Amino acid sequence: MEVMEIKQKQLALKSLENNKDNIFIAEVEGECIGFIEMKEKQDFFSDKIYAYVATLVVDERAEGKGVAKRLMKHAEDWAVQRDISVLTLDVFASNNRARQFYQHMDFEEDVIKMTKELP
Repeated sequence: MEVMEIKQKQLALKSLENNKDNIFIAEVEGECIGFIEMKEKQDFFSDKIYAYVATLVVDERAEGKGVAKRLMKHAEDWAVQRDISVLTLDVFASNNRARQFYQHMDFEEDVIKMTKELP
């Protein structure tokens, strides 16, 4: 099992303890095929509240079947129900497939994090 998968499972378990009311599951015949976790956050500079997609996971067997789109639509509805007008998320720069998906969902790049490996 790769490190990312282990970390995702750890985060999911922590979220179930701390944020279970804002985790939404996609299922087929009682089997979980994906989930999304939502949070409300506050912008440091403007103090404006925004909706944040903390986690979006779709089982590889369900990829390409519209599950992620439906979960993201639910995220948008979740934000609108709370009178929140901005939805944000983080994605790794090297994850081109996810970046293309989010761009297709009308997300735009906003902040770019710069990193440098030190000896």
